[in-house]
Amino acid sequence: MLDTGAYGQVKGGKIRAIAVASDKRPPMLPAVPTFDELGIKGMTMDDAWYGVAAPAGTPAAVVDKVNGAVQSAFKSGELGERLTDIGGELRPGDAASFAAFWTSELDRYARLVKLTGATLD
Repeated sequence: MLDTGAYGQVKGGKIRAIAVASDKRPPMLPAVPTFDELGIKGMTMDDAWYGVAAPAGTPAAVVDKVNGAVQSAFKSGELGERLTDIGGELRPGDAASFAAFWTSELDRYARLVKLTGATLD
């Protein structure tokens, strides 16, 4: 997914995109190469994402109801079109698949922090 803030700046001509950190070129910027295409390996950050979370212990019925409302909003046309217009890609799913995705993201970024030696200052 393309960073929506950056896309607005590129589209408005305020900045020039030299590469995208995804595994493929986004449809709205087909002329902009990926870092991989430029020979810079390991710069894939393909999953900029938004999600809805609830406190631990929230009853499954409540989680399902909220998830149903979110899924309905995705299908509403207007929201889906708006997200697509700014470079988003809808990936609706259930609470269990989002929890698994979230865990994998935490693991991925933990490895990156460890690899780079980054610290809080």
